[in-house]
Amino acid sequence: MRPRSPVRRGALHVIALALAVAIAIDQPAFAACSEADAPARIAFLQQSFALDAAPARRWTLWWTIGFGALTIGQAVPAPFVDKATRIDFLVGAVSSAASVVYTLLTPLSAGSADRRFAAIVHAGGDGCAIAAKGRAILADAADGEAGGRGWLAQTLNVVFNAVVALWLGLGYGHWLSALESGVGGLALGEIMILTQPDGLPARLAAYDAGSFHAATDAPRVSLVLAPRYVGVSVAF
Repeated sequence: MRPRSPVRRGALHVIALALAVAIAIDQPAFAACSEADAPARIAFLQQSFALDAAPARRWTLWWTIGFGALTIGQAVPAPFVDKATRIDFLVGAVSSAASVVYTLLTPLSAGSADRRFAAIVHAGGDGCAIAAKGRAILADAADGEAGGRGWLAQTLNVVFNAVVALWLGLGYGHWLSALESGVGGLALGEIMILTQPDGLPARLAAYDAGSFHAATDAPRVSLVLAPRYVGVSVAF
């Protein structure tokens, strides 16, 4: 076997170093945990989850109810109207039902984050280990909120309503209904996107920066209780 030339060895070292740097840059950088600040971390996480959990659950509930009402409100009278109107009603009912399914199948992780972290805290253990698990939940929930308002959600809203409009227009020649459905559905989808809770990405950034007192504006005393772990934290 021929020995590697110095040039080849040098090139391999450069490539390995570049890969190591790229991997390091890709990793999230956040303040290291210590037992001294573990109670503050846990309290911050609990407060962060509590601030978005209930709004996230209400958001999912009310949009599900709203789209469900639109589905029923168009499907029920469909058999009792003329054929042209019936088609408009049925297409509207189908699109509203699809929105119900989408909302139920893609719930915000923030809606269950508080309960998942509460179970981890209740199980007890090392404070920093609890905080690390909580940070993973926070990152997942923050990604979900950011994605729900990101370009993909906006694109899906446009594409979905365009498909419904073209279904009515090209499929049945109901171009006025297609315009009304497309514009109305697009506006409704945009309202849905803009009313989604979105506070967790900022709280994740604050956590990673070591700012464990930014979850709420008002002073709050938090008692962290768990088997084999007790801590008290005051946030301003």
